[in-house]
Amino acid sequence: MDAAAPGEAGLEARLVKIVRACPELMAAFRAARALDLPDWWIVSGALYGAVWNQLTGRPALQGVKDIDLFYFDPDTSWEAEDRVIRRAAPCFAAQPPVEVRNQARVHLWFEDHFGHARAPLTSARDGIDHFASATHCIGMRLRADEGFDIYAPYGLADIFALRVLPNTLLPNRATHEGKAARHKALWPELTVIPWPPEDAPRCLGPVDPALPQALALIHRSFAYMEGRIDPPSSVHRLTLAALQGQAQDGEVWGIGTPLRACAIFTPQEDALYLGKIAVDAAARGAGLARRLIEAAAERAKALSLPRLRLQSRVELTANHAAFAAMGFNEVARRAHPGYGAPTSITFEKALPEA
Repeated sequence: MDAAAPGEAGLEARLVKIVRACPELMAAFRAARALDLPDWWIVSGALYGAVWNQLTGRPALQGVKDIDLFYFDPDTSWEAEDRVIRRAAPCFAAQPPVEVRNQARVHLWFEDHFGHARAPLTSARDGIDHFASATHCIGMRLRADEGFDIYAPYGLADIFALRVLPNTLLPNRATHEGKAARHKALWPELTVIPWPPEDAPRCLGPVDPALPQALALIHRSFAYMEGRIDPPSSVHRLTLAALQGQAQDGEVWGIGTPLRACAIFTPQEDALYLGKIAVDAAARGAGLARRLIEAAAERAKALSLPRLRLQSRVELTANHAAFAAMGFNEVARRAHPGYGAPTSITFEKALPEA
């Protein structure tokens, strides 16, 4: 695939090209493949570090202190992991060192290391999901056909944008801030996104435990439209799996614990599209929808998109007024298939240039 291909596939192609150009990484991948540990992945620092070095003109592994190799074996005894570590040691070059860790054992030492307990992981991918910075959540493995499997639950855009984004799945603020400070010293070009305040809008990843709350909130918030709009809303077709797909391919944002407001952000070619904006009935009037739209504006700027876009049904005049009060302007009216008159209105809000 051409390195200039659009979207996530293009970023994956660029990542693979960078990895293939690094002999040390390729040697580590081939050694890991030969070991054939269960559910193995090379993860995190060596991968995003190689990307950042390529983007900033530095040697491929400058600033990379080790290569992390995850695997998942249900045998959680230290003796079993130690046997694997000893078997792996002669397979890898001495520099950078390769750290081999069984993700099934993480919960046994996690609290001593990070200061809070966590549930047992269910796979090596589960371990990748929970790094303190979402930008670090990446794993790759080399297949027998020399192709790569890539696992990046939050996508690759932030890695290639030199942006370190927090991952709020666990209360890992200190780890995010500590690693971000170290990385900023090594790669001054980085932009570090601060850990959000407890009630700030936050991005929900595809494995975030708040996603079921978001689904229930959307269904509750859109229930009043039943019988008021024609054709009926598509919200009844929204499932947890579909929402997880939205979190993977776009972004799902929420406010509160438990969730009191949420929305789906989808990057388009010329705008960031806002969908399924939902606010809990008990929290209406507190400005939560406005805060979500402000978060969307920040994300649009980060993605170099010049405007926000959303749609509303023609019958929902109160919503139209609310959008207008937040700076949105009507730009189009469209009819659903089979309808002769417009059924939806498109609104846009132009964002000031940085």
